[in-house]
Amino acid sequence: MPEAPIEFDEARRSLNDEAFWSEASALVAAAMEGHASMVKLLLEAGADPQQGITVGPAGCRMSETWLCAPADKGHAAVVELLLKAGADPQQGLKAGPRGSLGSMSPLHAAAKNGHAAVVELLLKAGADPSKGAAWGPFGVFGTESPLRAAQKNGHEAAVKALRD
Repeated sequence: MPEAPIEFDEARRSLNDEAFWSEASALVAAAMEGHASMVKLLLEAGADPQQGITVGPAGCRMSETWLCAPADKGHAAVVELLLKAGADPQQGLKAGPRGSLGSMSPLHAAAKNGHAAVVELLLKAGADPSKGAAWGPFGVFGTESPLRAAQKNGHEAAVKALRD
């Protein structure tokens, strides 16, 4: 299916919807919305695939790399572009200093939503299948592997990709 062209107003709305982010850029808007052609253009222009967004005051910051949102939404073409440009498949969402209040890997984000193609891309790029999600300070409220997330949500194709 061909990618829909990005209208200026649509891109501006995407950025405005996420205006609370302290370091939002065109790359985050394009990556989150699955606009692979725009992501490619921005990466070719020098956008940093490893950069992310950071919100909140110093003590309880939340950060997320560009890779986590498209993995969560199943935007395989965007994930592939970011990985080829050097995005770290291990880095995802972190809440609190160094993820001490919670975290989620891009692999967990893809697996919990059944995006088997993204799971396969991340594993091929070296994502650790045991690195999933943790809730609360240092996981005190629970942890979950990508495999468990896919199983729990009935995503057989993602389960198969994680077991192969």
